[in-house]
Amino acid sequence: MYLLLHITRFEIGRLARTRSFWLLCALLQVFLGWQFFSNALLYTRAGQGGGLTLAVAAQLYYAYCSLLLWLSPFLTMYSFSEMRRGGALELLLAAPVSLRKLVLGKILGLYVCLLAPLALLSLMPICLLFGAVLDGLLWAGMLLGAALHALLLVCVGVFFSASCKQPATAGFLTLTLFMLSTLSGWVPAFSDSSAAWIGIFNYLSISTHYERLASGMLDSADLCFYLFTCALFYLCTLLRLDYLRTLD
Repeated sequence: MYLLLHITRFEIGRLARTRSFWLLCALLQVFLGWQFFSNALLYTRAGQGGGLTLAVAAQLYYAYCSLLLWLSPFLTMYSFSEMRRGGALELLLAAPVSLRKLVLGKILGLYVCLLAPLALLSLMPICLLFGAVLDGLLWAGMLLGAALHALLLVCVGVFFSASCKQPATAGFLTLTLFMLSTLSGWVPAFSDSSAAWIGIFNYLSISTHYERLASGMLDSADLCFYLFTCALFYLCTLLRLDYLRTLD
């Protein structure tokens, strides 16, 4: 447990020492703050009596998840590939630490760094409680969906970082997979067919599962998708590092 926490702290400290991380967090908060203010202003001008959570908070969390698709590859691509390019990964694999703790510590460190903007983001809807009422269950679904969404992006990014020697290649492959997953959710909208393969494309879309959770539909199929995908890429990362260890 001590080694796991040490690796997690090391990963958090590594990101905290980079200017790009703080720059991306600042840009993320500025954009989301501007969108929150715009949505709240449009809601008050429209004079609607209900639906504040969907009109303001839902758009905010959806924008957070959409931006993570573009920003997370730039944070995760250095986790293993930079060490491998510099020759430090061989020394780390030779250290008396299990691969499970190593990979899990990397994932937890990156995950905490992505949850920090989410925590600051959640303060914006909280300020609405001083003059309005939010749907607590719907808001909880948005938080759960955003947290699972961030965890999935981290697991995928760490896998590609362990698979590539160049960080740019790892970031490009991660971003490509995210874009393909997003585009797969658009297939049912452009197809009139009700075949089973259309539903497969829709199920493979990351955005589809988040939208269901954010709308208040707590479906076990969506939870299984996130948990199974995270476990799959976690195991693939372990196998990849174990293969690199055998080469040494």
